[in-house]
Amino acid sequence: MFFHCKFLSYCLFVALLFFAGGCQPAEKEPIRIGFIGGLTGRAAAVGVPARDGAMMAVNQVNRAGGIHGRKVELITKDDKQDRETGIRAVRELIEAGVPAIIGPLTSTMAVEMVPIANQSDTLIVSPTAGTVALSQLDDNFLRLRPQCRTIANKLADYVVDNRGLKRFAVLADERNSTYTSDWRHSFEKRLESRGGKIVSLVAFSSGGTHRFGELAETVIENNPSGILILANALDTAMFAQQLMKKGVKIPLFTSEWSMTRDLLRSGGRSVEGITLFHVFNEASTKRKYLDFKELYQMEFGQEPSFPVIHGYDAMQIVLAGLQMGARTGPELKKVLLQLESFDALQSSLRFDPYGDIQRDLFLTVVKNGKFVVVQ
Repeated sequence: MFFHCKFLSYCLFVALLFFAGGCQPAEKEPIRIGFIGGLTGRAAAVGVPARDGAMMAVNQVNRAGGIHGRKVELITKDDKQDRETGIRAVRELIEAGVPAIIGPLTSTMAVEMVPIANQSDTLIVSPTAGTVALSQLDDNFLRLRPQCRTIANKLADYVVDNRGLKRFAVLADERNSTYTSDWRHSFEKRLESRGGKIVSLVAFSSGGTHRFGELAETVIENNPSGILILANALDTAMFAQQLMKKGVKIPLFTSEWSMTRDLLRSGGRSVEGITLFHVFNEASTKRKYLDFKELYQMEFGQEPSFPVIHGYDAMQIVLAGLQMGARTGPELKKVLLQLESFDALQSSLRFDPYGDIQRDLFLTVVKNGKFVVVQ
């Protein structure tokens, strides 16, 4: 009898433990955010740092307890700077139910992905796409960088007013033709309005079978007074090296696309003096940026480049919308467009009603192996 009672008590104890364990609240489902960018190939010079910046923002919010008790999970996709791969990636993220996607990083990918996002409740927030084709549209697209026209006009005015240069040759990567065509057309139109002209246009495809030495010879055929390079950092560096080997001393200019560490590492002395306008200021003394810079250096062993900053800011903007209670793409778009301003790492940002943005531009020159902002 004693054994029987003891056995029943033990069974009751086990049952209570099982019941109590089953009543414990399950961990809340994470909030999933997508990321799309070129993570392999030459596009990785922008895509990988942007992903790292976005991931740092996710890690920070998760360490602080998440969004209203829910962790944030980043789902990454490599678009490989390929149309079909990019379209498949954005569809997979939409099917996964993400309310927002950080990316893509290039304009060519953006014009392919945004129409697909417009058919869903998914918001795309691009850290770097600047194509004019997506300007002034009521769509599911926000961006953190001014459109190409704004920056191209600024550079055209500078080369005429400050450098006295009016004959330009342009080298443009047609693999990101949406971006490079926008840039070149805007620059050419502004240059012509100031009495200048494009004397030669040389197109190439990044990663193709072209020879940079031959491209260099073609670019200088018509005796330009300045050369504008519209390409990624590695291709820009390789082209500059060929010009230096040939003893060419024509001033070089580029777009914000090529302002990454690869330009400095691969270009060396050949990219000294190359000039551009950018929204990123490596010499920023804003406390928020300096704190982030220190954390990034501790984790990655180098200073953050512009894709890191833009990837981080883009994710922080989405997280701010989620903190405000938005849970779907349309809700995120509504609350973000209503923000008076967002305190980003280096400056305050504000979207216009179409999700486009205006920011300060910094005249930047490569000097002694560094990007130096010129006042």
